[in-house]
Amino acid sequence: MNSRNEVNNDRILEDYSRAVATEPDVITVIKRRMSGLNPALQKIADFIITNPNQCKSLTIKQLSSACDVSESTVTRFVREIGLTNYPQLKIRIAETFKDAKGTGSAEVQDYIYEDISKTDDLNMIFDKLIYRNINMLNETMLLADPKQYLLGVETIEQAENIVFSGIGSSAIAAEEAIMRFTRAGVKCVFPRDGYVQLISSSILNKNDVVIGISNSGTSKTVLDSIRHARNNGIRTIGITAFPSSPLAKISDITLLSSNSVINTLKENKWENTTSKISQLLVIDVLYAMYASRNFDKTKKYLTNTHESITNIRESDKKV
Repeated sequence: MNSRNEVNNDRILEDYSRAVATEPDVITVIKRRMSGLNPALQKIADFIITNPNQCKSLTIKQLSSACDVSESTVTRFVREIGLTNYPQLKIRIAETFKDAKGTGSAEVQDYIYEDISKTDDLNMIFDKLIYRNINMLNETMLLADPKQYLLGVETIEQAENIVFSGIGSSAIAAEEAIMRFTRAGVKCVFPRDGYVQLISSSILNKNDVVIGISNSGTSKTVLDSIRHARNNGIRTIGITAFPSSPLAKISDITLLSSNSVINTLKENKWENTTSKISQLLVIDVLYAMYASRNFDKTKKYLTNTHESITNIRESDKKV
């Protein structure tokens, strides 16, 4: 009897651990709910997302002072994100910096969160980057707003032409989007030159769409492209990691990618290449939703484009 109880207890603990492991951390919860908060509560959310390590030790008075809001506003913020009191918020923030087993040791935190160092061997680099990428993809899913994705797909379906805008490493996602949507029969372009992006977004008609991609949401070229489009009555979609960023605020539709808050804790920052994996996932999901809703048409275009590519390859072999 005791052995059976022990087995049941072990199973209960295993189920509990699995449930805790899949529960989004509080930073992710805040990011997901940020767009629906009023300006005062958004100030608190933005401060916590930017300064999570500092916030886990702040009193409610110190946090309210840092955000220039009242203590009662902080209390309201805590309830808005589904917590019961301020101490619980601090605990949840602190838990964000623990590993999946909850050890919270300094050694584990350094292993997970520190940047790639000169002493890292091949296995360590693989471990760090795989961990970051998996975490980034999971957070992207948790941040997904089904209504925004549906609006994005409907906007693409109604568009005559789509112009993508992105600078630097965000251009990778734009290039991927062009390849996928063009093969599905959607007319779209991505001018590599920033000035051409601005020109293109200025000459579209009201049945067209501009999609801006910027991890920080502050890229001047992307913002200017979106503004030009909106001034001409053109619909816009922004893909960014920050719900309070300028890009999120001026876009008609915002799709959130993920961004590790860990780099904000380091003085010596390195380029957050894992954020590009999140942008690619957003593009993949957007494309997959479009293809699913327009299955027969997409299949036809995919078959046609595949045949064209195959013919070119066969011709190259004969040369």
